[in-house]
Amino acid sequence: MNYIKEIKAVSIFIGIFLVFGAFIYLISLGDNEKYFYYTIIGYILICLIVVIIQQIFKNKIVDKIAGIILIPAGILFAIVTVIIPFMTVFVHLLYYLMISVILPLIIIQSLNHFGYLSFLTETTVFFFQITITVFISVLFNHQIKQLVYLISPARIRTSKKLKPYELDKLTDYLISEKNIRFLIYVLYFVSLLAINITDFQGSSLTEKTEFDKAILQSFIAFIAFDRVLTLLNDLEFKPSTFLIKIGQSISNKLKDLDKK
Repeated sequence: MNYIKEIKAVSIFIGIFLVFGAFIYLISLGDNEKYFYYTIIGYILICLIVVIIQQIFKNKIVDKIAGIILIPAGILFAIVTVIIPFMTVFVHLLYYLMISVILPLIIIQSLNHFGYLSFLTETTVFFFQITITVFISVLFNHQIKQLVYLISPARIRTSKKLKPYELDKLTDYLISEKNIRFLIYVLYFVSLLAINITDFQGSSLTEKTEFDKAILQSFIAFIAFDRVLTLLNDLEFKPSTFLIKIGQSISNKLKDLDKK
């Protein structure tokens, strides 16, 4: 892998998001947001008037003036065209992570609320929340992506205007099972660094030291889980195949009994 090339690509992504974030931040400062919206509305009205005039008075001078006035609109359109795939895929990633976190959280909290998990300590419940979340995000990668497509504001399955972007392929490429596993490892790695540093400083990353230990144990559980999945892919034994072979074995025996 060409790491320099990949680092440059990541830098471009980060740069785009930083520029977009800075733009939104500047707009939100003071009364800038109000003036910005007024400016946009005013400019849109001007563009509409210019287009109408251009349709009525069709000559080169009007076309040139209209072209100059519409330059900002063209630039804005180009920016939006570039930003759409980045923002859509980023939103899909957020949706994926939210679904992976919320589903086990709802299940565990519901069971805990009705007293089914009363025998577990708070730390154990926290451990299960983290561990089940990462398990679900890997095991149900395809199902979660389908749910993301269903609730996506981009309307991937139905929108004809966004179809050329092939947002489903971009999303599949970004939120693949391998990428999710890599992301989980990165998050655990960062968490471990933070936990160790805070521990050396005589404090804890979370509210309780036991929660820090739960994160560490969850990471160990995920490593074992990930290893099992890897071995399972290489495993020659498959329960479905074994079941078929058992059925064939029984069928052969029944045929043999019929002959007798």
